[in-house]
Amino acid sequence: MIPADDQTEMSSTELRRVLRVAAAELHDGVAQELFAASMDVEESACAAGVPAGVADQLGRIASNLHKSSLELRGLLTGMLEGNLPRQRMTVVDRIRACVEQTASRGDLTVDVRLEGAGPDPGPDGAELVVRTAREGIANVVKHAEASEALVTVRRGRAWWTILVEDDGTGEAAAIRATLSRSAGLKIGLASLTAEAQRLGGRLWLSSAGRLGGVGLSVSVPTAATPERL
Repeated sequence: MIPADDQTEMSSTELRRVLRVAAAELHDGVAQELFAASMDVEESACAAGVPAGVADQLGRIASNLHKSSLELRGLLTGMLEGNLPRQRMTVVDRIRACVEQTASRGDLTVDVRLEGAGPDPGPDGAELVVRTAREGIANVVKHAEASEALVTVRRGRAWWTILVEDDGTGEAAAIRATLSRSAGLKIGLASLTAEAQRLGGRLWLSSAGRLGGVGLSVSVPTAATPERL
């Protein structure tokens, strides 16, 4: 136990910062590992020769792991985004807040660009585009050796697309080739891909145009009648 004389009072600002750092580490670590475990168990359940009863049990385990991953992500997202009630924040506000907080973990300049004025996606779609911004910038900070990034939000009538680009050293082709492997940032991208597909959307990886690094793009439908991508 620390003697009273040696204790220092932590300010509320510092405490929030520490909690957000811890939440970011858990989000990028434990939550992703839970998702990876659910994928591994589901793959085992589908393997040839597995008895039907065992396959059913493995399927339930995979489902529970995936549910736990989503619940943990939701809790950590609240910690990362702070205490401001989400109903007071637009989707764009949340994207800006996540980009600012995540980019502050590294020496990275990030701009946010808005295009179009279509209706917001539904709650699940909104969560995915905000998460894409946060995890996209987190991957740039951790892996890309980049100094500049651009987050573009294209708000169409039927689709919202969020694009995270950087000027780093990554190569889209190499990342695509190893996307199915459950290691490091690939876990996060696999999780984003699975969620986009569940919502009827898509994830792309491409070269980042003017910036020259990697472009991560996710599209989700709005409440309007979806058009074909």
